Amino acid sequence: MPGSSVVPVSGKVIGSEDISAVVDSALDGWFTTGRWAKDFEKKLAQFVGVRSASLVNSGSSANLVALSALNSPKLGERQFEAGG
Repeated sequence: MPGSSVVPVSGKVIGSEDISAVVDSALDGWFTTGRWAKDFEKKLAQFVGVRSASLVNSGSSANLVALSALNSPKLGERQFEAGG
């Protein structure tokens, strides 16, 4: 709750429900994008109010995807220009 809930800056913040989900995922053999990925992408897109969202494997990949999107000709005059 804003103004009343404490957000720890460090320490254990993983609860039993989280641990159970990790074990469930590991038992399925999913160590990257598993059965929850598509559902998460859909819910994330709805939450931020966009048509779709895509998970990537790292921050570097996220940067590459972002720059690629900014270079899209579909942006017209808003398209990112190198050196501009």
